[in-house]
Amino acid sequence: MLELGVFMKFSKCLIPTVKNNPQKTKMRGHKLLIKSGFIRMNNKGIYTYLYMAWKIIKNISEIISTNMNYINAQEILLPILQSSKIWITSKRWKMYGKELFKLGDRHLKEYCLAPTHEELITLFVKENIFSYKKFPLYLYQIQTKFRDEIRPQAGLIRSREFIMKDAYSFDINKKNALVTYKKFMIIYKKIFNLWNIQYRLVLADAGNIGGSKTHEFRILTDSNDESFASCKNCKKSYDFDTYEKCIVSKKNKFLSQDHAKYLCYQKQYVNNKSNNLLFTFYKIEDKFTLFISEKSCNLDLQKIYDTCKNEKGHVFNSTKMLTFLLRRNNTSLYNEIFYKKRFFESIYFDHDLLYQDNLLFNDAFRVYSHISPIRNLYENSNIYMSNLTKINNNSVCFSCNNNIKLEYGIEIAHIFFLGSKYTNIFDVSITDSRGSKNPLEMGCYGIGVSRLLSAIIEEYSDTHGIIWPLNLAPFKVSLVLLKYNKTIKIICDALYAKMLSIGISVIYDDRESGATEKLKDNYLIGVPLLVVIGSNFSKFKEIDLIKHRVLIKKIKISNINDISLGVTRYIKNLIV
Repeated sequence: MLELGVFMKFSKCLIPTVKNNPQKTKMRGHKLLIKSGFIRMNNKGIYTYLYMAWKIIKNISEIISTNMNYINAQEILLPILQSSKIWITSKRWKMYGKELFKLGDRHLKEYCLAPTHEELITLFVKENIFSYKKFPLYLYQIQTKFRDEIRPQAGLIRSREFIMKDAYSFDINKKNALVTYKKFMIIYKKIFNLWNIQYRLVLADAGNIGGSKTHEFRILTDSNDESFASCKNCKKSYDFDTYEKCIVSKKNKFLSQDHAKYLCYQKQYVNNKSNNLLFTFYKIEDKFTLFISEKSCNLDLQKIYDTCKNEKGHVFNSTKMLTFLLRRNNTSLYNEIFYKKRFFESIYFDHDLLYQDNLLFNDAFRVYSHISPIRNLYENSNIYMSNLTKINNNSVCFSCNNNIKLEYGIEIAHIFFLGSKYTNIFDVSITDSRGSKNPLEMGCYGIGVSRLLSAIIEEYSDTHGIIWPLNLAPFKVSLVLLKYNKTIKIICDALYAKMLSIGISVIYDDRESGATEKLKDNYLIGVPLLVVIGSNFSKFKEIDLIKHRVLIKKIKISNINDISLGVTRYIKNLIV
């Protein structure tokens, strides 16, 4: 036991801490992982995990595996190197784009370094499982993956080589598959709750993996690396791609002229905001299109180009053409457009104008239709509702019509309901108990293991360094020999041996460095409990117990005989 302790001494461990903040690092997690000597960059997006980081990776993996056991998931290990044939069959060889690492062998056959394993796991099930009694089947692995990121940045958050836990589920019908999807969602929540991290469940886009239903787990951060839309009222969250799709699914593409007239009046007169609307004009050849949005919102020019399906058009930004404010008895807009014979082929209202006030349009427009600019503005034009502005804090939740809030978060997990997408491609069917043969229904469920290492620090850190949760920390206790002399060292050695003897995970800072350097390093690496023996011991024969930066107790030790099991057991109870 004492010999084992040599490898848990600070003087022997490879923990190359850095005094100054590393350059070209934006995210706090990335900075602290480098500064604390946990990782080192070999190349852009490629990192070495040092001793302390690897211990945490193993702790994360162990917690994930334990919880996978609760739902009878079986751990396997699939090859990273995959033939191009199965990716060509699924049509993802080209679809995945340049992010897929491709290579060839000496026989001129093409392969890829897998970023994910849907194709391979589907073929494995097809070739090895033939009875419906084997289902539901849950398989998972914790493995290195590869993705050729165009801009690898933020350390482990967006790297080219990363560690991921990916699970795959197979069910005999859709009903059972959706139950499985919910089961994995619940077990993921349980895992993240064990670390007491603040996260959001975000309705997300399926991307290259596919599927009809998908959610991300995002840990909240003050970094603006990845933002999403969140509603405090109904607790639903959307990533930006999904939010845009919700707009498309919710909107009525065509608006009546009466509807538009009343909307324009409501925004300008009833709400008493004389300069509330922004009118933007798009011209291609001799054709004009009008876009109407909230002036307070950020108009997205790319959405205008996309709507008109032409980026060669001109968006007017002059005072004369960009903004026309509708005011009572002011016909400037009417005169500018109709008198000069400039008419609009189409007019687009931003969707937020309709959703924000829950307006009822049925008959109300008749009361206000006598107002000249509003009465004549929309004649002979096709009127639509569209998404024109960038998502902002004035945008609308589609579940409850309350304003959303932009939040920032790092994706730490992603789950997909794949349905029969891959089983149809590879013809994987099973005959059920009734003799009916149907394709298997799938789901896939990923957790970014190496990404968690950095993401958790965004929440668990302060100005001094990292503060690891107890169940993730590389060591639960750091025994710090703060003042180096023979008497204190004898006490420390004895206490260290006692802690090891009852199974306490402890690192012993036995270096002959100064007290300030030792405390800074120990605060930096984030071990939850510090047992400090220094100046207080010389004066008062006391050792200090510091948990998460806070002095919680002083324990008297007059001599080496006072280091009893009672002291070490008290310490152990603090880290349970």
